Amino acid sequence: MKPDQRESEIVEAACSMCNRDTRHRILKAHGETGETEHVSWYELDYQIIQCLGCTHTCFRQFCLSSEDTDFDGRPFPEIKIYPDPTKRIPQTEIYKLPKNIRNLYVETMTCFDSKAMIMSAAALRAVVEAACLDQGCNSGNLKDKIDCLTTKGVLLKRDADYLHQHRFLGNKAVHELVAPPIEEFQIALKILEHLLNSVYVIPQLGATLVALRAERGAQTQ
Repeated sequence: MKPDQRESEIVEAACSMCNRDTRHRILKAHGETGETEHVSWYELDYQIIQCLGCTHTCFRQFCLSSEDTDFDGRPFPEIKIYPDPTKRIPQTEIYKLPKNIRNLYVETMTCFDSKAMIMSAAALRAVVEAACLDQGCNSGNLKDKIDCLTTKGVLLKRDADYLHQHRFLGNKAVHELVAPPIEEFQIALKILEHLLNSVYVIPQLGATLVALRAERGAQTQ
């Protein structure tokens, strides 16, 4: 199939920004056909597509082959979207986080992408506790550790109150095996990412900005 035969065509595809299937326009396409030792024929189409709602652009692979057919012998497509719209995009620069916190955060995202909500909530709680320990708040239970963050000036009391909600979600998951509703977990995850950015990412960016201004002789105070 020639590329210009597909371009401008409208297709249905999952959109990671809209969080649902939406209409997309094919901006560019390149097709190929052939055979391998495993299939007698295949048709493969590589496409750059754009959501007609949010305008987000992604890559779509559309494949038909002699081996993927229904009971009547009719081929059905194998479709892959990159980046995978079922996986949540991290909202923090993970490599600016301490290694143990980064690993726990990635595990939290992995659990959430797999819809393992009890494990997701437990992992979310673990990230909070790891951040407390990293900031030198290591006495008492998790409530005491979160309160310690405000005493040390790491967080405002308002932000610490938000973190206590993460503690409640994690306790329900670990001690009562109760999975949090996805909507509540998503909000809790956004709050956690905001706090990780405040504690770890923004200070590093600020230090980099000061260093760059100092290099060119600009006033930094």
